[in-house]
Amino acid sequence: MVMTPVFLLLIPLTFGLHDRFLTVPSFTSYSVHRCVATTRDQVELLASLADDEELEFWSPPSLHRPVDIMTVPGVENRLLEILSEEDIQCETYIENVERLVQEEKQILSEQRKAADGNFSLYTYHDHPEILAHLDSLAAEHEDVETEVIGQSWEGRDLKILKICRGGCGNKPAIWIDGGIHAREWISPATALWTLHTVLEDDRMMDNLDWFFHVVVNPDGFQFTHEHTRLWRKTRSYHNSGLGCKGVDANRNYGFHWNEGGSSGDKCYDTYHGPDAFSEPETAAIRDFVLAQEGRVKYFNNMHSFSQLVLLSYGHTTTPPDNYMDFFSVADAGAEALRAVNGTEYTVGCIPCMLYVASGGASDWALGTAEVPYSYSMELRDTGRYGFLLPPSFIEPVGVETWQFHKTVAEAVIEKYGARK
Repeated sequence: MVMTPVFLLLIPLTFGLHDRFLTVPSFTSYSVHRCVATTRDQVELLASLADDEELEFWSPPSLHRPVDIMTVPGVENRLLEILSEEDIQCETYIENVERLVQEEKQILSEQRKAADGNFSLYTYHDHPEILAHLDSLAAEHEDVETEVIGQSWEGRDLKILKICRGGCGNKPAIWIDGGIHAREWISPATALWTLHTVLEDDRMMDNLDWFFHVVVNPDGFQFTHEHTRLWRKTRSYHNSGLGCKGVDANRNYGFHWNEGGSSGDKCYDTYHGPDAFSEPETAAIRDFVLAQEGRVKYFNNMHSFSQLVLLSYGHTTTPPDNYMDFFSVADAGAEALRAVNGTEYTVGCIPCMLYVASGGASDWALGTAEVPYSYSMELRDTGRYGFLLPPSFIEPVGVETWQFHKTVAEAVIEKYGARK
């Protein structure tokens, strides 16, 4: 595990791009620039740009980590000039975002042809394909069932997969989800990889119940497949005068909701919603997890990108009471992950590593649902592809991330399991 010293930035940043720059037919001439701040003043200058509606921070300002900033066409030269005047060194990391989008489409098309109608873990799938696969697993395995825990804003099933040997309800439980942010396709793919790995591990099935919500945000996720690849939010409508849609579901949970790190502007992609749990997608998770009456001992909300294990809380740097316990387990998980491919993940609290961010899923799981091991993970990579990680990464990410999950699962079995 790498504990990198980072500048603690307690400005409630939103890092939001205006919807009109995301709901576009093409990302031609959108570019991503990697900049490095070496002084506190430079970090604060970068932070001051966070509300510019023509910029999107793909990673947050930090003194010891590079920041990746996406610009809309025609803005890049102005940005780079401003930063150059302040001696902030930048390089254009992705010249044309649309090129990566088109490369991804070509790869997926070739993979679909090669699969010949079979479901493959080595490629990205849309929401209907994923649900059909979950149903097929439930039909094939006696210890597997699906449950619809609600409907999305647009009426899609919020379907989870449950792996419970001998029936659900008698063992400690684990919750793993992906796809809360629509464009982060590696997170649903990793959730799928993980559930398949669990099905091959008798110890994990004998001692634990497993709940997988592969795509938390199906409306937004399907929108990225059918319309615009970099959409982030849900697709709800909350009476925006400009017709803007969606809520950042990971700012919509009812634990210290709207206490920094989100936007009240309905047109920004960090909009926290009109109320906590305004989104049926987050309310469904709340209701299901609370109905387990404390059995859920591990909750992991997977994202991309940056290779981070994020510890609660997001709204404050004051650690929770069980911080040392769940930090040590996360630390061990990151070491187990690194041992697979040498991939370095940094472990730390959310505002220490990133920025103040309230209303997040893992904070709610720890603070309200009292899940003792509750984390968010930012999966690969560190910016070469960002949200457009090629499908060739699915296997290495899935294999190494399983070692993190398994490490935490073993800690749950040791502390809460009836059988060793």
